[in-house]
Amino acid sequence: MCDRNLDRKVDTSDLTYDIDGSNLASPLTQLPKSYFAFKPSMLSPTGGAGSVQFIRDPFGNSYGYSTANQNSSGTG
Repeated sequence: MCDRNLDRKVDTSDLTYDIDGSNLASPLTQLPKSYFAFKPSMLSPTGGAGSVQFIRDPFGNSYGYSTANQNSSGTG
């Protein structure tokens, strides 16, 4: 997702954030590219305002995502 600070828009403020939301030591020189644009109904909280808390599935539940296997192949 290219909206790195989760404010629902891609702008120059996203140049200073890493994908995990931490500050980059050296800002990016160009805006990150988006792989997929989420519809407003797919983001929570709904209504198009506020920081994104999670991505919603078609039933309104949050999608689960784990990166545990990245650190150790024995977990995940």
